[in-house]
Amino acid sequence: TGLPVGPKAALGPSEKERLAVWILRAKLGAAKRVFERRKARSAEARRMLAGKPSADVGSQAVSSAAAEAQAVEAQSGPTGRTHTNLYLRAQMGLKAQTDRGDWGVQCSNFGDLPEDLVDENESFHSRLVQEAEVAREFSDALDDGATIGPMVIWYGCDRGAISREKMAGSVTPIADLVRAAANGVDAHPAPGMDYRALAKAARDFRDDPEQGVIRTIPELDNLSRLAQEADDYWADEMEKAPEGYEYGRLRTRRLVYGEDILWDARVTTRWQDARHVFIFHTFSPEEAQNEDAFKPSARKELKGSPLSVEDGWESMQSEALSGEALENLNRCVRVVECWDKDEGAVHYITESGGYDGFLEKDAKYPYFDHNARSVLKDWYPIRACVPVVHNLRTPERTIGIPWLEPGRDHAIAYVAFDTALTASRKKAGRIVEYPDDLPNEQLDALKNGADLTLIPRPAEMEAGKALFFVYEFGKAPFDFEAAKQSSLQSFARCVDMSVEEISGISIAPTLGQSEKASQGAQASRGGLIRKLERFAGEVVRDL
Repeated sequence: TGLPVGPKAALGPSEKERLAVWILRAKLGAAKRVFERRKARSAEARRMLAGKPSADVGSQAVSSAAAEAQAVEAQSGPTGRTHTNLYLRAQMGLKAQTDRGDWGVQCSNFGDLPEDLVDENESFHSRLVQEAEVAREFSDALDDGATIGPMVIWYGCDRGAISREKMAGSVTPIADLVRAAANGVDAHPAPGMDYRALAKAARDFRDDPEQGVIRTIPELDNLSRLAQEADDYWADEMEKAPEGYEYGRLRTRRLVYGEDILWDARVTTRWQDARHVFIFHTFSPEEAQNEDAFKPSARKELKGSPLSVEDGWESMQSEALSGEALENLNRCVRVVECWDKDEGAVHYITESGGYDGFLEKDAKYPYFDHNARSVLKDWYPIRACVPVVHNLRTPERTIGIPWLEPGRDHAIAYVAFDTALTASRKKAGRIVEYPDDLPNEQLDALKNGADLTLIPRPAEMEAGKALFFVYEFGKAPFDFEAAKQSSLQSFARCVDMSVEEISGISIAPTLGQSEKASQGAQASRGGLIRKLERFAGEVVRDL
């Protein structure tokens, strides 16, 4: 690891630090249990949006009519199931209404500013949206609001340490310091120097045979002292927090609740009242061991754990690799970024094991202004929107209800009726009966013939015997079509959209009735659209 031998090598978390980590793990476990209670429903909704419903979707008797439709389908044979994705159609309709490109500017409140300043602010906000790629992340977050509940966007800016003192030390020649120590001067490493290079240079100079002849023992000991000090400085520098920050490029990222982020399980009001927010990161063992923000004493312990197939990871196989090399390809290090509002700190702990202390060198909250107040409205570097909420005082209230969830049963019924209708229409085709002694020439003419095809009767066929018989099963039952349309209307009402917006086809008898139905859906959905636009504007404001 490059750590020096001696007292400095015994680095690791104290008992106080371990206790703090255990407390954070307990809070994290409680937050996980809250989401686990609704995880199955969210997972099913996400599969439905992706057009991959679970095996039991569509086979559930959501109503007696749907059960009848499924029974007819079962009797008609293996016809296959139709998968009309009402979830995706509704989602595309909502995105079309929110993806205007100027929503970040539209939500800004500039007050009574002169017009030229308003124009400048709008232009600035537009550049901000483009630079941080907010529009793309917002569009992806809409999928979560439809299927999981919360829409979360994580934002911030890259930061790096900068120090005038270290900048000066970094340009100090190492050779000059080594020569001074060799001449008996009480020289010491300067902040910002390459400490490992200095230690090596001092030991190489001391161990040079020619220097051993011309230097005194105190001078050689002085070189050893300088090398040891350089080792100690390096160990301290690697473990302690950097001094001063300079902020760079803005960034945003959509976080999926339950997979990428969780928040305080004790809160039953709004996510803004949470005392803790947990953000998850996945590293390869190499990435974790080379992460500069982590202490070296912690990095060397991050070996990772096997990838979980249940989490969607695909294992890697290789004929050329085996043993430890292949095993390392299939391991990951899960790190939890813990924003602790009570302590006013940001901690990192490992979820995959290997180290039972805090990983970070610096736990300082990064977004304080010069008055030690957070520049972010809600302290956390996230902006979340829960489009639909209920009023039960439970932790699940902060997660809310997915926007598409009320239409779930009607979407399932629609697929069941559509499948039964398709099967019935296939059953309504014509069936032809022909005698087993019908010559191949006449049989081929029957199979390939179009309307008004003339098929000659074979001369050898017995007089009065029919050439073939045609049977018709009649039309498909209209009840299935009516039930399918009724399910579509019910789904549209549940998600506050019109049938035209979802299907592109009007089912209202007149144009006026269709327009009234569309206006009613837009009016009820107006609150949702405004909520989403306000959410987008808040992201831009905090950026």
